[in-house]
Amino acid sequence: ISTATCLAYGYSTFMMVLSVAFTFLGEVQEGPPPHFFETPCSLITVVLIGRLLEAAAKQRTTDSLDELVRASPPTARVNGEELPIELVALGDVVEILPGEVAPVDGELLS
Repeated sequence: ISTATCLAYGYSTFMMVLSVAFTFLGEVQEGPPPHFFETPCSLITVVLIGRLLEAAAKQRTTDSLDELVRASPPTARVNGEELPIELVALGDVVEILPGEVAPVDGELLS
């Protein structure tokens, strides 16, 4: 994208300078020289809008993941006692009452 915008701007600038030079030399031109000054502006604007939308989507995703992590309970009920979820091991049976959020991943026994 940067190559295309630089080339379009450089070509347009070159054609304008060439047109001014020919005018000073007395040569009559039929119309304005070809130029593409709007192309780099349009490309850069589209790229910046895309980056803005991408940053907003990343921020929303990060916020959603943070909220999901905060929503998990800090403890789990294993064999009738409350333990921090860091101490839950593979094979432990975690009790979850109706309406509670599951503190860890696992298989549903009953």
